[in-house]
Amino acid sequence: MATFRSLRRRAALCGAALATAAGVVTSTPQAQAADTPAAGGTYTIAANQCLTTGASCTGQQWRVEARGTRFGLVDTATGRCLAGTGGITTALTAVTCSASAPDQQWSFVAKSGAYQLKNGKSGWCARAASPAALDACTGDANRLWTFTKAGAAAHVYVAGDSTASIYTTKEAPRAGWGQALPAFAGPNTTIVDAAWSGASSKSFIDGGRLTWILARIQPGDHLIISFGHNDEKTDDPARGTDPQTTFKSYLTQYIDKSRAKGARPVLVTPVERRRFNAAGAAQPSHGAYPQAMRELAAAKNVPLVDLTAASLALWNQQGVDGTRQSFMTLPAGQYPNYPNGIEDNTHFQARGAIEVARLVATALDNQGLPGAGAWQKLTSTIPTTAVIWPATAPTY
Repeated sequence: MATFRSLRRRAALCGAALATAAGVVTSTPQAQAADTPAAGGTYTIAANQCLTTGASCTGQQWRVEARGTRFGLVDTATGRCLAGTGGITTALTAVTCSASAPDQQWSFVAKSGAYQLKNGKSGWCARAASPAALDACTGDANRLWTFTKAGAAAHVYVAGDSTASIYTTKEAPRAGWGQALPAFAGPNTTIVDAAWSGASSKSFIDGGRLTWILARIQPGDHLIISFGHNDEKTDDPARGTDPQTTFKSYLTQYIDKSRAKGARPVLVTPVERRRFNAAGAAQPSHGAYPQAMRELAAAKNVPLVDLTAASLALWNQQGVDGTRQSFMTLPAGQYPNYPNGIEDNTHFQARGAIEVARLVATALDNQGLPGAGAWQKLTSTIPTTAVIWPATAPTY
């Protein structure tokens, strides 16, 4: 099997032949059929052959078909092909589009604002590095597609703090959203929750936890990166970071080092605390850290889950009293592990962990991450018994 580097060389040689087609597979049908992409690999779309989104693309179902030595996009709803050197917003022309290569039955599908190409025969998917990457043709990053096989095993690693970490039976009902994430995982998705209570983006690295992940993560795996709570503790030199400098610098290490391993990083802004004003409106508590992560995601072309905004909306929906069922606000005498009760407006009991995990899983699914069928039960009622508390804490 040829490497992706050799495929790119072939793509450069045949680019001229594709100049009149709106194809996005930049090799001949024979080469593509012989070189099925490996999970987690990347393939570069030729210059000026970017796919672009737009209002006109909503609901359209595109199929890439081989026509001789060229590839074209076909709208299965209208039977018309795209012609010219532009992307999918180029004017349609009514031409015959007969598929001559059965292995090239690709469908272009819009799903919750994200777009992906899927081969109906082989089950391999090609999707943009991010939905935003489909909107422009500037920079090589906007022409990178990630390939995953439908139904293939997916490992999702979680690097985060106490809001995401695993708690034991002696700490129940306290639970992290990473601990609850398996409740939404599909049968081929494995969650590896390495979140560390008390960690910041800095101390997680200094403590060797990122090294532990990098020693195990494989090409095609995904790394969820969520910090901010403890980075805000700037009076603690072991954990505190500055949002515009060191916070971004440490997060960049997660991004670059996981990419070097062939994995895909995903930034998740910090989940909000339970804080309400006198009018009963949930209040933001993370200062400049969420925005710093948003900026870094855009600069590094990294998928982003804005958990800060999503959780703030959820707490407003639940209200002052309703959020008590999500956070560790436990009355005395109700739980053996907390006989005197507890008033903790940062960490979750099982119900809150499940609902925050739902926010994360839904956002990932909307972006096609890590692949088709990776998540399930996103709109189902999940019992608190779905959260598993181990007898002893995992070792890393």
